[in-house]
Amino acid sequence: DSLDVLAEHGVSLLHMISLRDKIVPVQENTLPLINKYIGLGGIATVVPCTKGLQNLQGHHFSIETPRFVADFIKYHSLKDMPLSSSDYHQIRGGLRNSQIQFEINKKGRVAFLGGSITYNSGWRDSVCDYLETRFPETEFEFIEAGIPSMGTTPAAFRLERDVLSAGRIDLLFEEAAVNDATNGRTPDEQIRAMEGIIRHLRKSNPAIDIVMIHFVDPNKIADYNQKIEPEVIVNHNQVADHYNIPMINLAKEVTDRINNGEFTWENDFKNLHPSPFGQGVYANSIIHFLNHAFTNCLHPDDKLITQNLPVRIDKNSYDNGHLLDVNNAKLSKGWSIDPSWNPRDGTGTRSNFVDVPMLIG
Repeated sequence: DSLDVLAEHGVSLLHMISLRDKIVPVQENTLPLINKYIGLGGIATVVPCTKGLQNLQGHHFSIETPRFVADFIKYHSLKDMPLSSSDYHQIRGGLRNSQIQFEINKKGRVAFLGGSITYNSGWRDSVCDYLETRFPETEFEFIEAGIPSMGTTPAAFRLERDVLSAGRIDLLFEEAAVNDATNGRTPDEQIRAMEGIIRHLRKSNPAIDIVMIHFVDPNKIADYNQKIEPEVIVNHNQVADHYNIPMINLAKEVTDRINNGEFTWENDFKNLHPSPFGQGVYANSIIHFLNHAFTNCLHPDDKLITQNLPVRIDKNSYDNGHLLDVNNAKLSKGWSIDPSWNPRDGTGTRSNFVDVPMLIG
């Protein structure tokens, strides 16, 4: 009576029968069942067993193809295979220089530049642990340069202070697709700032390796589900392609994994600031990328290869961006400098933006 429900949910039937069964004759049981099930759109397989011993008027019989039964159970018990992270990675110029630095020179300075998703604990810590495990003899220094709410424009101007002041950077992870979109940066600003970051980094160290990462948010999921590439990702990818920068598109990967039934946004990933589960999704994909990128066969005499800068995409890119000390400002009427600004009005604040010198107008 419930065959329609089974067929609707795609439950496959397998029936091993004896054609000599006189207790449960196939003409009165199996064949009507199978025909009805197929008529409802269900999938049904019947295997007649005609060899071997058959007792109790054919009701007890030998199963001739136990492997077929095992294969049937295995096939129909597996869920859809998870997607491969490799489909969302572009190695482009690769990470050969940083692999030489880590594997042969035994020293590495790695920086993480981005917003709150980089600032918060999670994927970044996992990547640091991975690098220390992958290159156990290497002395690493990790530069944590994530600041909540900040995208490429402030990053292009704070790059010298927050990253390059530490010294020569061997590998840098850059993410800004979430904040550049939510902060309302124009396409020109997104390209000028991202290009400025890349050019500034390359001028500081022509052998630096850079990985561009696109993280996910609900608007990007909505775009991808309408077959639209999010504008900010298009703009950032234009820079990545022009400068041959490796790219990891976690916005697309998370969207596709949700659509593949591997997890949900509401119960698992939860937020653009991911849950621990979501941070694990990010970390697994990035580490998968690194495992593929660090497969170069190196010789002890291998040297770092410098990379020449191509012509600019935008002549106004921010590759000379830097910050000026607020105390150098020439104040006009109505402006003042508070050496340790804090609104003290009960409004929510972030630790990075209070108790610091502030130009107030």
